[in-house]
Amino acid sequence: MPKKKSTKRSAGQTLQPVHPSWVGEIANFEMEYERVAALAYDLREERPHRKTIGKVCQPRRCAICDKTEPEATFHDEAHLIAASLGNRSLFSPEECDTCNHTKGETDDSELGKMLLPHRVIGRVRAREGTARLVGHAGAAFVGGGLFNGGLPIALDPNDKSIRLDDKDNQASKLSLPAPAYRPALALRSIQRAAWLTMDQPTRARHTWLRSVISGDRQPNELEYFEFVLPGMLDTVLLEVWERRSVSTCATAPIVVRLVFVNTILVWCAPDPVSMAHGPSLLPPIGKKRPHAARFIRVLDPQAHESEREVTFTFTYRERSRGSGGLRTSSITPIRQQPAVALELSWPGGTARVARAPLVKHNVDSNRPYFMVKGGSFAGWLSVQQPAQGHVSIRFEYQPHLVSPEDARATLSFLRGIGEPGRLTVIDPNRGRLLMVLEKGAVASTVPLPDIDNFLLDLETINRELRLDLRVPPPPCQLPAREIALLAGGIRNGRVGERLPHTLKIGSPAYMARKMVATVVRGSDLVADNEMPIEIMGTLIDAGRTRLVVVKPKLLVDPIELDAELAATPDEELVEIELNCEMLVHEFERWIARRGEPPAPAPAHK
Repeated sequence: MPKKKSTKRSAGQTLQPVHPSWVGEIANFEMEYERVAALAYDLREERPHRKTIGKVCQPRRCAICDKTEPEATFHDEAHLIAASLGNRSLFSPEECDTCNHTKGETDDSELGKMLLPHRVIGRVRAREGTARLVGHAGAAFVGGGLFNGGLPIALDPNDKSIRLDDKDNQASKLSLPAPAYRPALALRSIQRAAWLTMDQPTRARHTWLRSVISGDRQPNELEYFEFVLPGMLDTVLLEVWERRSVSTCATAPIVVRLVFVNTILVWCAPDPVSMAHGPSLLPPIGKKRPHAARFIRVLDPQAHESEREVTFTFTYRERSRGSGGLRTSSITPIRQQPAVALELSWPGGTARVARAPLVKHNVDSNRPYFMVKGGSFAGWLSVQQPAQGHVSIRFEYQPHLVSPEDARATLSFLRGIGEPGRLTVIDPNRGRLLMVLEKGAVASTVPLPDIDNFLLDLETINRELRLDLRVPPPPCQLPAREIALLAGGIRNGRVGERLPHTLKIGSPAYMARKMVATVVRGSDLVADNEMPIEIMGTLIDAGRTRLVVVKPKLLVDPIELDAELAATPDEELVEIELNCEMLVHEFERWIARRGEPPAPAPAHK
């Protein structure tokens, strides 16, 4: 049963929603909660950047039903957020095929029905084209076009369930029927996505949530919040907050928020013991007041939300009309920002950015300026010429937003931006010069990272394995060693690595005895591996690999170590510390491509 939801504006001008049952002063949400997970994907990305979220164990274990291989199978891709919401980017390796199919046909299906009008108006990807909603009589429809094109609308004079009313020349009001759905199952799809997004320590603190997702436990009532925003967003965002351990505030243990097209859904978890909902703090929702806000309480978990009419009012750039028995229209969204190419030349070299959206500009002024952001530019760049002969430049380098090739091109461009030279802005469609700036040296206090080799290695891996690995977003540490080893293996088959420290190897005692005997004989240690390599959350099949420890030396007396190992039970784990000249990583797949003979079988594994 929906209730009106109140909001208040905080001192920072963000809107703070308030639970209708909250009593007393409203605590600061960020002081009481810590964000433990946040994922996003772009609805308009032409080639979605695929990413696997979650850890792969051996044997693999399902995070939903807790079954392991071989009882559970993991053959199919599991979308972390429902595929019906246009997710072609985020996947989980921790959901078995049975849970994936069962939850997809129930929970994800109900979430897709719940948000179907928003999927249609947002031109969200479906299996074919975009989401489509058909009128009661079966002839009128909305949607089904291209994700980056206009919104098709077909009207039937005999079917009033879909109506398009013009407000003025470039604004219309669209009314369409929203199908019935089960709120409890729809919300469970969001809860499952939140669970799969959490890391293992967070899950361990909230094991009750998995029983809710699996259906073993069910709150007597369900509560959630819905906010309808002005405008539409091209990014889908899922966030999870956990109440801080030091918090003394009586508020929900977990808060989950899904931002989709023009709607925000917020679920505040019930008490883990009683499964009863209570008043909770809610996350702020930005500076623009929502068009509508609802607090929804479902008294029966099996309840259905009845079919209802939903109305959208929107502006558009272009509208085309078809012919025939039906009144057909295609609504083209407000035009996206124009794109430009940037060329920079200086005494030390040249650099080029192929295509970057022009966010702000006035190139015809006596004091021209422009700002680009995104596209193939990794970050943003602002250039102003407040006076003749003087140029002001500001920028932010964000390599995680683009491909490694574009990140490297942007890095080269920004390295030369401080040098005296010529900056040219070009219309890439017509080749027309929009602006030419002759500039002197420009001082910059923004440090640029030394990641050229890392980007080159990413390019090598992506090209060879047809992946889309990118620089991880801050504050993540770059896995430079792992990336360099794999890229070196692709180029050369074998990669040598000198260690700046001793090598520690852990193994059962019976294997450690064989290892010590091999080292005493003066032989290299060799270990084979056929497991996939995990880098930045992506499993990579590099084929059979071999690690060779070259000329290892024990750091302790071998006789004393032998005696100690002889007295140790076979299966007890021990650690052996070695000095070695080098580690050699061999990749059989790329050694064979170079025509080299395969390495001999190892004397010790």
